[in-house]
Amino acid sequence: MKPRSQLLSRGASRSKPPAPARTRAEKDEPAKAPAKARPKDRAAADAVKKTGRRPASPGKRNPPPHQPPSQDGKERPDGRLERGARTRGQVLDALLSLLAEGNYAPSTQEVSERAGVSRRLVFHHFTDTESMLAAFYQKQTAILDALVTPIADSLPLPGRLLALVEQRARIYERITHTRRAALTREYVSPPLAGRLNAFRSIKRAQIEAVFAPEIASCHQSVRTEIAAALGCAASFSTWESLRRHQQLDVEAAQRVLTHLLSGILRLTPGGANLVVLYGTGARRSDASK
Repeated sequence: MKPRSQLLSRGASRSKPPAPARTRAEKDEPAKAPAKARPKDRAAADAVKKTGRRPASPGKRNPPPHQPPSQDGKERPDGRLERGARTRGQVLDALLSLLAEGNYAPSTQEVSERAGVSRRLVFHHFTDTESMLAAFYQKQTAILDALVTPIADSLPLPGRLLALVEQRARIYERITHTRRAALTREYVSPPLAGRLNAFRSIKRAQIEAVFAPEIASCHQSVRTEIAAALGCAASFSTWESLRRHQQLDVEAAQRVLTHLLSGILRLTPGGANLVVLYGTGARRSDASK
């Protein structure tokens, strides 16, 4: 066995020599900044040089590039936004055409095929079928609001009555298929029910404005009932019953609707002497005399 002194000397020889002490000048010298790392991907480096932006990491999208102003100083529209709006319009138009054919519950596949786009693209713009229908009925409501035009209160009662009947017939004929589809979903879609009720309120307000003198001539206790009766007679439900259930053509349905409203107006002191010559062979101009 070797002496302990030899073991200690051998172990000391194996240890690393101590680092040389730094001089005062070396301590005062500032540390050098590490060299910038080069992009590993040469294509990414070229993209940075050309665009000034690093490519987006996986799962992230680059923001839309800034569109330089046109020659007239106006901002150029974003092409992606225009394409998106165009696709949404195609989908909503396809839905309208299917409803017009009597398909009141079209599937997403049917809508996408009619629009000429994929189902995936449909769900890219609409989260589900309910949101697609909500957007569709929002667009239709805006169109209908523009069709409800004021009727001059300077006209005599027969003229106001016939103007209202003609306007309602024109509106109801335009919305027949979309309204039928909406009524099938009214009780399961609160947003849709809200839109239908909003349009009903617009029509009720028009009734109260057109026949304001006749309603005001009644006793205060029955004014609300007279207005409700006039609103019910001029509703889409009544028009649908005349056209679909009674199988009347448009002109015959208009005459019957005129008779219904005339009967209610004759209950008012202001319309007690109402006479409307709107039967078969009568001229519409006779009613305004």
